[in-house]
Amino acid sequence: MDKLSNLSKLKLEIQLKAKNGIDFILSAAITWLVIFLIWKFSANNSYDKSVLTFIFGAMLLPLALGFSKILKQTGKSQVTNYNLWDCG
Repeated sequence: MDKLSNLSKLKLEIQLKAKNGIDFILSAAITWLVIFLIWKFSANNSYDKSVLTFIFGAMLLPLALGFSKILKQTGKSQVTNYNLWDCG
């Protein structure tokens, strides 16, 4: 039971340091907005829209990294004394 509480503490600590993933939420919202605009208002054929969707979809992770730098958040924990892999 103690290991479960240690895991819960570690999970909570990482969530708070990562600010619950707001960087990925913002970057996904922007990416999907751009993809929506491509498919809604572009006069290109489906192949061109698919290529543009792929290009802007690949921007998700760099955007998330940029937002994490702007928001000054980390997903790393400084706590390393939790022995989560000890099953015995």
